[in-house]
Amino acid sequence: MVSKGKEMDEKSSRWVYAPIILAPILLFLPVLIPGKALFWGITSIQFIPWHWEALRALQNGELPLWNIWNGMGAPLAANYQSAVFYPPTWLTLLAGWLGGLQAMAWSHGLLIVLHLIWAGWGMKKLSEFLGLHPIPQAICGLSFSLCGYFTARSSFLTMVQAAAWLPWIILAASRIAAPIRNEKNIEEKIQLQTAIPLALAFTGQWLSGHAQISWYSLLFCMAWLMTGALINGGVKKLLQIILPVGLAGVLAFLISSIQLVPTIEYFLQSQRSGIIDYQTALSYSFWPWRVITWIFPEIFGNPGRGDYWGYASFWEDAVYFGLLPFGLALYYIFKKKNDPSGSPIKPLFWFCIISSLIIFILALGWNTPVFIWLFKNVPTFGSFNGPTRWMILVEFCLILLAGLGANEWIKHSIISSKIINLSLAGMLALLLSTTAAIIYLPEIKFSFKFAMISAGLIACSYLVLIKLKSTMVSKWGIHRWQNAFVLLLAIDLIWAGSQLNPVVSSEIYLPEETSREQKINASGRYFISTVDERAQRFDRFFKFNDIRPDIDWNNLVRDYLPNSNIFSSQEMVNNFDPMLPDRYLDYLNTLESATPENREKLLSLANVTHVAEVPSKELSKIRWQKMEPFPSIRMVYCAVSVKNAGTALDWVKSAVRSDLLDKIVVEDHDTQQPHCDNTIQQSTVTIERIKKSTWQTISIKNNPAEGWLFLADSWYPGWRATVDGNPVSLFSADFAFMALQVPAGDHIVQINYQPISFLIGTFFSIMGIIGAIIMKFVVKKSAGGSQ
Repeated sequence: MVSKGKEMDEKSSRWVYAPIILAPILLFLPVLIPGKALFWGITSIQFIPWHWEALRALQNGELPLWNIWNGMGAPLAANYQSAVFYPPTWLTLLAGWLGGLQAMAWSHGLLIVLHLIWAGWGMKKLSEFLGLHPIPQAICGLSFSLCGYFTARSSFLTMVQAAAWLPWIILAASRIAAPIRNEKNIEEKIQLQTAIPLALAFTGQWLSGHAQISWYSLLFCMAWLMTGALINGGVKKLLQIILPVGLAGVLAFLISSIQLVPTIEYFLQSQRSGIIDYQTALSYSFWPWRVITWIFPEIFGNPGRGDYWGYASFWEDAVYFGLLPFGLALYYIFKKKNDPSGSPIKPLFWFCIISSLIIFILALGWNTPVFIWLFKNVPTFGSFNGPTRWMILVEFCLILLAGLGANEWIKHSIISSKIINLSLAGMLALLLSTTAAIIYLPEIKFSFKFAMISAGLIACSYLVLIKLKSTMVSKWGIHRWQNAFVLLLAIDLIWAGSQLNPVVSSEIYLPEETSREQKINASGRYFISTVDERAQRFDRFFKFNDIRPDIDWNNLVRDYLPNSNIFSSQEMVNNFDPMLPDRYLDYLNTLESATPENREKLLSLANVTHVAEVPSKELSKIRWQKMEPFPSIRMVYCAVSVKNAGTALDWVKSAVRSDLLDKIVVEDHDTQQPHCDNTIQQSTVTIERIKKSTWQTISIKNNPAEGWLFLADSWYPGWRATVDGNPVSLFSADFAFMALQVPAGDHIVQINYQPISFLIGTFFSIMGIIGAIIMKFVVKKSAGGSQ
């Protein structure tokens, strides 16, 4: 017969999932209303446009490998943050297929909620594995899923997706080794089957689309495993875990290769292949004053109220995870550090403390010399923006410490009645004095007063619950009294995140009615200068200090802020992808730095028909000035051959200055060049093109002589060409574009994007899935069916 106490524990354990599931739903309830959608930030100019274009490609019978609308053409699937091979992304594709663009926009809010639940669920399961009681599990799960790192970054979908996998990775790793002393673990052999959950967790994160979070998680996981092995068997145990951990990594890489291999190719062809410049890489360093926001999350204002005045952006340094968990973490740090060294949990305590300190120093970025030295001397530290993003690991460690503190709290009282009374009196005094300051000291920033009142009310509520313990326990029982703290924590976190994700009507994404086919075969790109584009993005639509919905947001799609032009099927030279082909970027930089006359020629070469003019004091008065470009596709009968990209770019610059753009320069062309005859009449040539995302069919009639077919589309590895069905070489032309040789006469030219990296990645993924299935079957059979 099950004891009454054990039955209550089981009920309490099941109840833990309720707040972890319901709290994110309540926080994002306005987003989950049909017809509503997230808008602020890169949700509207990256994720929704990318996924919408991926869906349209699939609907046209193509794989979503190429984005023709931005940057004169750029990889789409290889763009890591598009995460088109991440299974949850397929929910947005399904929503778009069933309900159109509005449904797809709405589904991105649903995706955020599902990942917050997944993050909380994982943290709950990890804390359960570590031996915590149900209430501490709920506190850990809730404070992780609704911590400021997540709720303030909901417009950064891939960061939320990747970080949500962190507790699952550590949970899977803990089945191999964890920093908890376990005498049975010392002699126990590690089974290979433990590699499969870790491989799946790695795969989920590596497909989710954020390399920075994935890399930080991998480093943290390795530290977790090494510490766990060393304290439970020393070097011998450390050597034992190499095989299962290595196998997990190999399996995860293979399964994820459909995404990773094309992304690696893109990385090597992009501006990110080298070290990021110092200013860009370290600009988002954790602002030391933001440590105050662990207690007062809005003391520097809130962009949801339009009054944020702290350093840089609110979301990058958002670290609040609840007043109760922070207090419990502090209690455990200062009260339990002197516990006997033989305590099984002691290694975990010190791992979290030491990891938090080291990682916090890294997050401070240029505020200490440590990260600066690492940036200059250690690989990977110069590969990512924003050292403050290390803070997800600090949050993770502090929340584990909070769970340990909560475990102590449910066993016995941790605060005396005297301290409770004094604290309650102090909080009431704080509330009264702050209220008086609102009336009599208007010169004090409102954010100070608002933060004090909010924290004071939350603290008072917790203290009242503690004060009423005996009454509530006698009336409702100990479990309901403890659950009241979890409920109050949920209210605290929902309140803290309630204004950080503005909601708009999903109709805001609808463009003017123009068919995709009409646009895709129409000639002419739009261009806005980098300076004006940045002003439109950060001074008009997405202000860091004020994220409240603005009527001007309705004009984002109409005014083609990159990459929202995808909604309107309008090609642009501009591209707001996180990775950009280095040739495209060099061409753009050359264009931007040229004189006005030469800039117009370079724009003409890129088939630009409209250039934005933006008054500096009236950013909403954007005007598109027409210009006459070179055709997007044309025959050229004079070419110069060079051996490398640098020489080609120099030639283009010279040709622009000398007005010789009737010629082209091609690279690595060793065959006999066609005769340079500028007297050939191009007017006799008729060129017709049908253009899709990943292929083009071009009909050439009455071509008077052998020449070059020049396309004002980005050259990139993976494009293949045929003339009348016969494969021909496709060359880089005029540094950034494409060209191929075409004989005299009538011909059909086909150009297809068939990257070998995608084929290799697909093959590896299939092999990885088959390998995981075989391994599971073999392990299961050898283990007699036990799992």
